[in-house]
Amino acid sequence: MSDYNGFIIPECFIDTRLTQFLLQKRVNHQHSCNNVVKVMCTKYKDDFAVGIIDDDKHGVSYLQEFYLEGQTKHLKFYTHNQKKHFIITVFPAMDGFIMDCAQEMRQPLASFGLPANLKDFTHLTKDEGILKDGRITKLLSVIQNHDEIVVLSKVLTYLMQSRYDATSEVIRTLVN
Repeated sequence: MSDYNGFIIPECFIDTRLTQFLLQKRVNHQHSCNNVVKVMCTKYKDDFAVGIIDDDKHGVSYLQEFYLEGQTKHLKFYTHNQKKHFIITVFPAMDGFIMDCAQEMRQPLASFGLPANLKDFTHLTKDEGILKDGRITKLLSVIQNHDEIVVLSKVLTYLMQSRYDATSEVIRTLVN
């Protein structure tokens, strides 16, 4: 992974790992929803940016400036009402999303040497070591064809390639 795409800004280690896996590019990892929004609103204030955040108990007020373009069971895709800013939220959080995808594809986490319960899996995904963990790579390789991961990949790829030319209409088509 050589190319760096600082304008793609995931919130935590497992979000970063999945995003880098799907795009085969390094991205701008941040440690919280608030930091993702801060980077979008400062460094990329008048530039293109894509934030990827968990849709958990903490609301992000910046989302009030966005339109919901579409959603899947775990993902919501938003576009800013004036800027070329996009936010993808993951419900309830990325680790639960990945576990659900694996379960729906009948791929037990234990078969990858990973914890089978959410609490232990989440504990593992909060560590920076997850970025190079071969077990996660194997898991992502197996579940990358899950319908929702395919949608996420298509939207991220489209946004990365189109940037300033990206449109709400195309995002809605990719999601719905």
